[in-house]
Amino acid sequence: MTSASQAQGQRGALERILRGGIGRAVSATPAGFPDELMGWALSLDGALIFAYVSDDFRRQGLGAALVSRVTDALPVPLAYWTRDAEEMAAHGLAIRYDIHAFRALCSYARRDREPTYTHHQARAT
Repeated sequence: MTSASQAQGQRGALERILRGGIGRAVSATPAGFPDELMGWALSLDGALIFAYVSDDFRRQGLGAALVSRVTDALPVPLAYWTRDAEEMAAHGLAIRYDIHAFRALCSYARRDREPTYTHHQARAT
């Protein structure tokens, strides 16, 4: 459960990412209906922060297409691991939780400065 102060900090970080142009964002709308949002995705330094697809457009590959437009890494590093992420992974989307991305987002939420995220490759064992 996210506290009100955590939610406010996350919202502030997202607004700074979008206003500052440091993240990558993409959205999808139906042809001829620019005000109807099908879905969107946002990344920061190659790590996926959030992705959303409207119920009517799920399970059609739109989410994967949006995510591929905001990050080049595979598996896609996530700043959050949620029930939805669990479901996406179960459907074959190559994603993984990345604590470094989460910490960078948290530090960015606490301060009005650039994030400190560095992409870390998983080590082979």
